[in-house]
Amino acid sequence: AFHAREQVAPFTAVVTISSNVPNMVYGFIHENRASEFHIGDKVTIEPLMNRSRNVVGKVVSLGNRITAFPDRLLTGERPEPTFLGIPFRDLAEVRAGEIAVLGAAHGTPYPANRDVAYEVATGSAEAPAAIRRAAVQSSSNVDHWDFDLGGPLLADGPATLVDCGDLPTSPADGPGNRRLIEEATSALLAAGALPVLLGGDDSVPVPFHRAYVDRGPVAILQLDAHIDWRDAIGGERHGYSSTMRRASELGCVKAMVQVGARGVGSARREEVEAALAWGARILTAEQVRGCGPEAVLAGLPADLP
Repeated sequence: AFHAREQVAPFTAVVTISSNVPNMVYGFIHENRASEFHIGDKVTIEPLMNRSRNVVGKVVSLGNRITAFPDRLLTGERPEPTFLGIPFRDLAEVRAGEIAVLGAAHGTPYPANRDVAYEVATGSAEAPAAIRRAAVQSSSNVDHWDFDLGGPLLADGPATLVDCGDLPTSPADGPGNRRLIEEATSALLAAGALPVLLGGDDSVPVPFHRAYVDRGPVAILQLDAHIDWRDAIGGERHGYSSTMRRASELGCVKAMVQVGARGVGSARREEVEAALAWGARILTAEQVRGCGPEAVLAGLPADLP
């Protein structure tokens, strides 16, 4: 729900401002890509929240006005259902002490070339919606006693759980996606809330971790079949095989426990050695079956969030 000529973020992709059946669309593009557009070019405009309703047209004019970034563009639309049926809340309205659930379907893709033996699209873009749907079965009993947890799911505590919807990420715009995720997470932390991010592939946490740089120190507990310590693949340093490597470079991360490693992944001997040299504690899936959760938690400093 934007208005004509309203200031919007300079997304790499065109951001549309239109009615349901537009005859003129005002769009904004990143300044680094402005030279790629010319009057008369045919363009296809893809709405951020309804990608089945593309608009096809042509460029009729070009300007050079630099626009500001309004905070409210970070807010996603209300998901159906929300996580556990909790209230929907705009990012700008989240209050201190609240637990804010936020979805990000896309992170940083790998380049589509023959030098990269990895899928550019991981198939995980539907994960935020799938997680919310799966949680529906628990939403009607959220206040009931859970014998696996030793009490109700939310522990009868004063914290309020809210769903902020999904950020308008794009499959091919890694830099834009990272900016959105980091800024949204930073906004929640600045408000005194606890952000909970629903991905998306394993590249989604990279900017999420960066939001904690000035709010550390923190510890990371990772549950994953792979350790994600590659420095880069195909020249991309922010993809889903580099998540924990990038986290290790942040001064705020003081401890790391990685649980569930099994089989063969992207890690080679050099990545395993780099992780152990940094101080990461790696527990394989087989080891965890034998030692239990107490041994896992013992590797996390009690004084770090």
